[in-house]
Amino acid sequence: MFCCLYNYKNKNKAKILIDRKQGTDKVHKFLKENGISTIKQDPTTKFLKQIQKTIKSCTQLVGKKTQGYLTQIQPRAPLLNALIKTNKTNMPIRPVVNNKFAPAHNLAKFLNTKIKNWQILPNTYNASNSLTTAEDLIRLNIMPNKKIITLDINDLYTNLPTKGIIEATKHWLGLSTINKAEQEQLVSTMRIIIQHNYFQYNKQYCQPSKGVAMGSPLSGTLA
Repeated sequence: MFCCLYNYKNKNKAKILIDRKQGTDKVHKFLKENGISTIKQDPTTKFLKQIQKTIKSCTQLVGKKTQGYLTQIQPRAPLLNALIKTNKTNMPIRPVVNNKFAPAHNLAKFLNTKIKNWQILPNTYNASNSLTTAEDLIRLNIMPNKKIITLDINDLYTNLPTKGIIEATKHWLGLSTINKAEQEQLVSTMRIIIQHNYFQYNKQYCQPSKGVAMGSPLSGTLA
């Protein structure tokens, strides 16, 4: 039996035909290496109640007119789609999670917009896009005895230190002019969203022991 997985990364947009068991084994290897365990029940309903309670309690952060839009009407567990990294040794999976219908998705999106509008992060070394990066590289005067190297973090989102993220957020908020009540509510809301890190694969519910949710609108900023 074969299953077809689509690789979005490679420029040739290759369709990958792989034995179903081999594909499943790759997913299980990813889960094991990243400390992701299976849970017996779907936590979606429990998470939705927590989100609703959080929204109602954040009166300084979320206006009454906005509260209704932040509650997911028909939430469901995010789905894991396993793509294949054909350019990597042993061709591991590229986990892609559809977080759009997760209980925390709307609130995470709202919080991410808040953080960006407040501009609490200096983003001194962030590149806005590949074009500006290329232009910056062209302007570099590279000596013959120097090299340019690139570094990549393996499975970034599943390995982020959540405690460090909270402390860093507190630090940058403390340097801003945002009032104390909003600061405290933002941090407490962020804690809840970070805890809502789960997904569904092959009719099983999985929950990482660390990191942030793959596919969440907030995870890129947290990183």
